[in-house]
Amino acid sequence: MRFLVWMVVAVSLLAARGGRAQTPVVLAPDTRIRFRLPPDQPPIEGAVIVQRGDSVWVRQRESAARVDFTLSSLVALEVQRGKRRNAGRGALIGLVAGAVTGAALGAAVGSDCTPNALVCFESAETIPLLGAYGAGVGAAVGALIGVFVQTDRWVRVPLPRGGTAALTRGGRAVVVRYAVF
Repeated sequence: MRFLVWMVVAVSLLAARGGRAQTPVVLAPDTRIRFRLPPDQPPIEGAVIVQRGDSVWVRQRESAARVDFTLSSLVALEVQRGKRRNAGRGALIGLVAGAVTGAALGAAVGSDCTPNALVCFESAETIPLLGAYGAGVGAAVGALIGVFVQTDRWVRVPLPRGGTAALTRGGRAVVVRYAVF
């Protein structure tokens, strides 16, 4: 029984680690980020100009306009971490497109056997044969194209939890903004 207790303690100590959301978010200047502000606005891409505490100034990618916000007001935040190649996605798209094209070609060609033909396939054999051939060629071409098409790789950043509390008294409002790291 003691052995079991020690094993549970050892496993729980080894598995314990600090939470990622507890560390403050630090963004270096010129870091490319993608973020969303509340009421369900579309994501905005830009480069960090400067960060001071919870406040961040960003230069938008499309218009070069400056956007100011606080980290606690964000719905989502992502940081660009390089590029990624799309060989797998290209192969999958090429496989489907090639299979459909090959099967359609096989259905259109059908059975065209002549007496002097060396190889003759029936219509029922031509459709899957050309479909499989088209799938292989399409997957190869799609993977080759996907290797050269690169997209940004975005990593989600855990945001501090927080909120805003507003107190009104005698026509005056006091706004308190807090963040829990």
